[in-house]
This record gives sequence, C-alpha cells and structure tokens, in this order.
Amino acid sequence: MNEFGSYIKKFRESKNMTLNQVALYAEISAAQLSRIETGKRGTPKPPTIEKIARALKVDYND
Repeated sequence: MNEFGSYIKKFRESKNMTLNQVALYAEISAAQLSRIETGKRGTPKPPTIEKIARALKVDYND
C-alpha cells in the first residue's frame, strides 16, 4: 500500500464511509478507488484527487 492510498483509506474509515459510498460521491468506480487505496495504482491525477477530497469532505490541499 502506498502512502497516498493508506491516507485515503484511513480517512474514509474515520468517516465511517464504505468504499462504494466514496466512489459514488466521487463519481469514480469502486474498483478504481480500491486500486488507489491498495497501492495497485499510483497516485491519481489531480482531478481525481479533487473528486475524492470532495467526496470525503476534506480540503483538496490537505
């Protein structure tokens, strides 16, 4: 697991959100989010990070 992916997963779990919920709100696939969290995919591009941040209700710059 990469640092970015573990950060996203930890943050998602702290908000008691499922992977599917975040994926739905971020308008990305659950499979893509899973790959990001597990490190099977590298750090996503800024627009995808912004979508995930919005879904988690966290500042994009954090």
